Amino acid sequence: MDKTLARAARQGHHLEVVELPGRHTLVAGPISLDMKLHDTLHAFNGYNARALEPGAVLNYNPHRRVVFRIETAAGPVVCKAGPTNPAETAFLAELTARGVPVLQRMSPPDMPHTSTLRYYPWFGQGDLHQAAGRRDHTAAGSAHSAGAALALLHAQPAHLAPKRRSDPLDKLRSLSKRKLHLTPTNQTRLGRVQAALARRLSEGDRAVLVHGDFSADQVLVDSPGVLLADFDRCTVAPPAMDLGSFVAVDLLQARTSSRELRSDFLTGYEEAGGHVNEESLLAWTAVHLLDRLNEPFRSCSPFWQDETEERLEMLAALVS
Repeated sequence: MDKTLARAARQGHHLEVVELPGRHTLVAGPISLDMKLHDTLHAFNGYNARALEPGAVLNYNPHRRVVFRIETAAGPVVCKAGPTNPAETAFLAELTARGVPVLQRMSPPDMPHTSTLRYYPWFGQGDLHQAAGRRDHTAAGSAHSAGAALALLHAQPAHLAPKRRSDPLDKLRSLSKRKLHLTPTNQTRLGRVQAALARRLSEGDRAVLVHGDFSADQVLVDSPGVLLADFDRCTVAPPAMDLGSFVAVDLLQARTSSRELRSDFLTGYEEAGGHVNEESLLAWTAVHLLDRLNEPFRSCSPFWQDETEERLEMLAALVS
């Protein structure tokens, strides 16, 4: 914190510093002072002072990455600042050559270039989740197209994956251990859920090339076309890892979306040649609900305990 305060003073930024009970200190300031990202973002000094204004920031994961829209001479592009995989460019180009609709990287000439900056073209009218939330009449067709695109991804050779094969049981053990710290009074319930999921995941399923973090907000839409984005977690795993992720997020977003997307999505997946294993789909949907059990707490919801309990009920219903 002292280093952040000193950095702010050198750069002329104002920070809000609030002393809280229990010897805690709350510090709030601009993203450009992020303790892990400030070196990366320093490359934009002198290029575009408005790059990280609130309206331009699309996603911010503190200490990890920030995604923002930035204007160039050729039009708007998206910049993703944070750790990168050097193999990503060739991987996305290979998928495109094979017909998989993915968002390609680009290299705008009037922007800074470092190993921790990635640029992508601005595509379409937002993502599939946004389309569903604004009552877009094309959302159902876009969900169907997203399912077809995912089926095509799963049909590609597994050796293309930039990361090693994912072990479902390792992921489950890691998730269960982390969640116990959040809800210590639910150890028994979480233990039963973990045991049930471990039995289902140990039954095994064919492994394919998977996106690794698939949901409606990873699908960019420009009716009637779609592009899949954000392959940072791409690996080799059962296809239901992606399907369950989409379904879990769709279930959780039912309150804010005007329509559910999972039915059209799964229909598109199957019609494009993908196979849906119902048991595996239920298990992986539960795994991804477990992964998102702490979202109400992380988003500082004043009702996080009740919302966590609600998610636990959903999780238990899937594995009962």
